[in-house]
Amino acid sequence: MPPKAAGPLTTSCSTSCSATSSWLPFYSSCTGAGPTASRARRATSAFTPRWQPACKRLGKPCSWAASTVCTRSEFRPLDPCKEQSPVIQFGICNPLTNHELAAAGGCDYLECGVSELLPLIPEDDHPDVEARMAEFAATALPVKAFAGFIPANLKVTGPEVEWGRLSAYLDTALRRASQVGADIVVWGSGHSRHVPDGFARDAAEEQVVRFLHLAGHWAEQHGVTIAIEPLNTKESNIVNSVSEGVNFAERVAHPRIRVLADFYHMQEEDEPTDVISRFGSWLSHMHTADTGRLYAGSGDYPYADFVTEVNKADYQGMLSVECRWGEDLAGEIKASVDYLKSLWAT
Repeated sequence: MPPKAAGPLTTSCSTSCSATSSWLPFYSSCTGAGPTASRARRATSAFTPRWQPACKRLGKPCSWAASTVCTRSEFRPLDPCKEQSPVIQFGICNPLTNHELAAAGGCDYLECGVSELLPLIPEDDHPDVEARMAEFAATALPVKAFAGFIPANLKVTGPEVEWGRLSAYLDTALRRASQVGADIVVWGSGHSRHVPDGFARDAAEEQVVRFLHLAGHWAEQHGVTIAIEPLNTKESNIVNSVSEGVNFAERVAHPRIRVLADFYHMQEEDEPTDVISRFGSWLSHMHTADTGRLYAGSGDYPYADFVTEVNKADYQGMLSVECRWGEDLAGEIKASVDYLKSLWAT
């Protein structure tokens, strides 16, 4: 079992039960910022203060209420003493400029690239950084996750790792991800973590563990969670399966280090779908696509099996479509989201 986050928020109910899972954030007048928090965030004592800056930047006051959840466009009360049905939030991996298309297509959130946070510019008061952060504050729906974490020229394995430079980069990138309201930062970054030819595998694995310890430290400081993304062997030669990702997470044993299950990479590696339920307690995020890495619902991936295992895992986080989009981006976004929602509506 993964290590539990410290400092849970609890409430005693009039029916003498105690619940933590329904303490969700409520923004009474903050549109476009921080709807439903992830389990990882709402289980920590650092949860409340992490969200308030996102609202303040919008110039609107924040208010908080227990057992209330704000979806993208509506409020609905939850009874913390009653068991709630699993909630999957659907989004896409896409640039910030397409936030309106994502919102129109029915997405609950957007997953952007870390490079859009300008993490190679360390000064928060740099005019380019200030302008970019203002753009994030004005989106039509929240940016709740980031991918494309580490640039290719910033190595995690091999003889050219610069730990000081990595640490400074992690601090900047994760701080800004938190400031715009993100919960999850995905660590795939195949070029960065690729083990060079001739470099000892054991040494590379130790470097990965050291990197994840460092990333966990900065993730804890800034209130986000790192999701280790297993990549297929054409994209990386280390961390190629969900089970391998869990192995690294277990070795690190940090509450801010979790694992991502990507249905596309699982299919590429013929990884059985039941790893999702077997390692469900480690999963903090998910990606998906369809045959040929096209949009969800366009191919013949065994989605019935996928949904069964996700439900067995009691996964209640985000599911992002990460694919090669065609010319009709708006149509494919809507088709993907409609398809995925239909799978959980049956």
